[in-house]
Amino acid sequence: MFEHVRETGQLIYTMARLANRRRRRPEQLLAYQRGKLRQLLYYAIAHSPFYRRRFARIDPENCPLERLPITNKEEIMAHFDEVVTDRRIRLEEVEEFASNPANLGRLFRNRYVVCHTSGSQGRPIFIVQEPKDILLAFAVQLARGHPLEKRWKTLFRRFGRQSRWASFYVKPGFYPSSVVFTYMPRSVHRFAQTLRLSLQDPLEKNVQKLNEFQPNFLTGYASVLEALAREQLAGRLHLRESGQLQMITNMSEPLTPQARALIEQAFGVHVSDHYAMGECMTLTVGCPYAPGAHVNVDLAILEVVDDHYRAVPPGTKGSRVLVTCLHNYVMPFIRYEIGDVVTMNAGRCRCGSNLPHVASIEGRTKDRFWIRRGERYEEFSPWIFLEAMYRCFDVAEFQFTQTDWTRFELRVAGVPGRQPDIGRIQRLLEEALREAQLHGVIQVDVMAVSDIPPDPVSGKRKRMQTLLPPPPGIPKSV
Repeated sequence: MFEHVRETGQLIYTMARLANRRRRRPEQLLAYQRGKLRQLLYYAIAHSPFYRRRFARIDPENCPLERLPITNKEEIMAHFDEVVTDRRIRLEEVEEFASNPANLGRLFRNRYVVCHTSGSQGRPIFIVQEPKDILLAFAVQLARGHPLEKRWKTLFRRFGRQSRWASFYVKPGFYPSSVVFTYMPRSVHRFAQTLRLSLQDPLEKNVQKLNEFQPNFLTGYASVLEALAREQLAGRLHLRESGQLQMITNMSEPLTPQARALIEQAFGVHVSDHYAMGECMTLTVGCPYAPGAHVNVDLAILEVVDDHYRAVPPGTKGSRVLVTCLHNYVMPFIRYEIGDVVTMNAGRCRCGSNLPHVASIEGRTKDRFWIRRGERYEEFSPWIFLEAMYRCFDVAEFQFTQTDWTRFELRVAGVPGRQPDIGRIQRLLEEALREAQLHGVIQVDVMAVSDIPPDPVSGKRKRMQTLLPPPPGIPKSV
């Protein structure tokens, strides 16, 4: 009982600090961030042999961020035992712990939360953090993820009633999306009643659960949210009618403008973007008023860089990002490379927040598409395909796969009781290619399938994927 009261008090205190801190001026937030970075560097140098070697000639007090060495997944995993700051932790033991499903919900060494990425982008990385980091992830969502009134008495009045959260996850396991709810602090239940929905369950089963639960907040992958929007428009899902639904949050998958419009039309509420990863679950919080997300600069550092790791100006699309998590002292991630294509807002978000605004997230660099025109390679935007597919209302799911520099394969699955019109799809694609002046350069082979299952590991249904490496002269991403 005492532990529960203490944890609840810690959550409320953390939320209050987070809500208050985001009102600081940008220069105050950056000064706070620099101080947190210095603390992290001092700690990493003192307790991690890996970082002690990396930063041997670094003065934590005065070194600019851009002069710190860059790390990546392969390097961290190759030196895992030296990266972690608790010298008792060994990768072999972490892997053994996570390989036993019975350990889900338990703490590694009775102290740490363990998770790993799906491996859909290559070798998985194991991540070790403390329960307080999970509490922080929920606190930042509660404090910043929803429209909050400025008056504290109104905010605390909201604490007195539970909100209903429905969230989709892959399956029980040591994946970030599953772990964050498995290790949800008990104090969060003081403010939220949760419904966990599995991507492995039939859509009609999840629709039935949602109709019964009537969530205030709904979180899921873009492809799942699109499917639910179609169910709402078809009259099988009834979330809009009750007026209980307040906001929808997209996670993990890029959300196209067309998909956002469809979802918001169906449910009549704003779709928020949550951009984070297992290595830094608190990186951003979706803007509750506008597309995109706000970087929690007091908890993390996000650098948007080009192929040569040079910072790109706001408003310019980067090639990858470098992430520094400022609160995980057990397994520090400092200038950690991730192949996400991100564009920062060149101005201030229309919501008025002082936190930097991520205008768009387009997915991983590994999913950048390149085609060959004659002897020259050029980057290709797959959005022209998506524009065509959003006009095909007899298609429930689709997936483009690039198989060669000038060839794509499209698999389409029809809505129940209907067969996709392959001829019309081919005509729409040819029209899109002609408008993009790519007719005769790219060929798309279309085939009908009964279903397009999600990736068995990540649980995500990728709309666009390439089987090719980057062309010569383009570095591979992590």
